[in-house]
Amino acid sequence: MNDRMNILLIYRMRGVYEVTFLLSRINEEVHYRVIRSQLEQVLASHPDAMLLLDFREVRYLTSAMLGILVSLSRKAQETGGRFRLCGLRPEIRELFAITGLDRVMEISPSRREGAFAFAEESAGNRMVA
Repeated sequence: MNDRMNILLIYRMRGVYEVTFLLSRINEEVHYRVIRSQLEQVLASHPDAMLLLDFREVRYLTSAMLGILVSLSRKAQETGGRFRLCGLRPEIRELFAITGLDRVMEISPSRREGAFAFAEESAGNRMVA
């Protein structure tokens, strides 16, 4: 396998980088490398990026992937960006609950609701400034 495999679809819509995982199982080292590399590139190029990660196709992921998500979330916060997950299937949502990550990461039920939450946060920030 090479690092150019199709794992993620990333596009920008109304200032939000919407990231769709194209695999149902995220459980190989090459997956982690590609995901980390591509999302770190977005954060490096756009430090204040709003990242919305859509997990609706994902049925299985490992603790290594959870660690990568924590790392990316911290990196986004440190650079002024925002990080939100959406579309978690019940079995993945349960994994986040068991590990306590549902209390430290923003999670929206759907992509639409996640994008709306970013829009509301942005509008609130503009009103405060």
